[in-house]
Amino acid sequence: MKRKILTKNIIYITLLLVAVAILSGCEQKKTDDAQKAYEITKPYEKGPLSAIQKIDKSKINLSDLLNMQLVAVSPEDYEVDIDDIETALEDFSIVKWKKENDQLDPNNNIVRTYNYQLEPFSDGRLQLPAVTFKFTALGDDKKTYEIVTKPVNIEVVTTIAADPNSPVKIADIEDVVEMKTNTLLWLLAGLVVLVVFILLMAVIYSRKKQQVAIARIYKPAHEIALEKLTQLEKQNLLIKGLLKLFYEKISGILRHYIEDRFELNAPERTTEEFLAELKYSAALSEEDKKLLTQFLQQCDLVKFAKHHPAQQQVESTFTIVRDFVEKTKSQEKQIDVTDTQVSENNTENGNV
Repeated sequence: MKRKILTKNIIYITLLLVAVAILSGCEQKKTDDAQKAYEITKPYEKGPLSAIQKIDKSKINLSDLLNMQLVAVSPEDYEVDIDDIETALEDFSIVKWKKENDQLDPNNNIVRTYNYQLEPFSDGRLQLPAVTFKFTALGDDKKTYEIVTKPVNIEVVTTIAADPNSPVKIADIEDVVEMKTNTLLWLLAGLVVLVVFILLMAVIYSRKKQQVAIARIYKPAHEIALEKLTQLEKQNLLIKGLLKLFYEKISGILRHYIEDRFELNAPERTTEEFLAELKYSAALSEEDKKLLTQFLQQCDLVKFAKHHPAQQQVESTFTIVRDFVEKTKSQEKQIDVTDTQVSENNTENGNV
């Protein structure tokens, strides 16, 4: 019995050491990759406001794409707008761009991140123009502050000959050397992999005997949506003046409910794509389709067109979504929330 326990402990310790070594290497690689991700980083600050411009390379090939990231950091009571970059660009064109989800930094500032992929028009010394960040206070004065970056020079090179008609000369390969294979090194590496595999299988087999099946937890789709609405209401985003963020969150709650309840792919699609599918769906009544169309279009106006709805419209938003959920709720659509529930319980108990 003691020998079995000792063997088990040796297996666990060996596996732990191997895992630590692998993870340490991975973490180091991630850190190195993160540090090498952007060759140019230019921060700009004005009081509590800051803007950061990141560019992955200062020298690229003509066939490559240039990655640029713009980051705006501000307190919650500011709106952020970036001047039309596509119009200002002269030496590059925008292949694609994406705005990431807003984040909160440790100081409770909102971090807005925009990623761009740029394609150079020609080779030579090209320039990225200055970018203007506009921060508008949400208070009564609506005062606007600007942070303007400096232009950035990018060197674009090409391997194409200056005269495309000139013949390409291919030189002979000289001093070919046969590569030596370290057989012993490969054998040792294979042996380590085999040992790790055997130890891993032994641990899995040992644990499998003692493993207790986790009881899955299911909730109706409407209960999940109503809980999220209650959590959103407690955040007081409307009182803080964060209208755009509020509409992003409440439209997200509605879209996920529609997906869970009616199996319509709403969260990953644009409003136009979703409404086009909804038009031919028999899952909802015409009255509900009309309500969803008006509501989601209203959300898009606020999120993307900076529309400011009437106070009465804003105040009725919770009621519209809650009434729709209550009207269409069903106990038949049960969603597996086991992972979420276990995570929340661990957080409450201090087990992170």
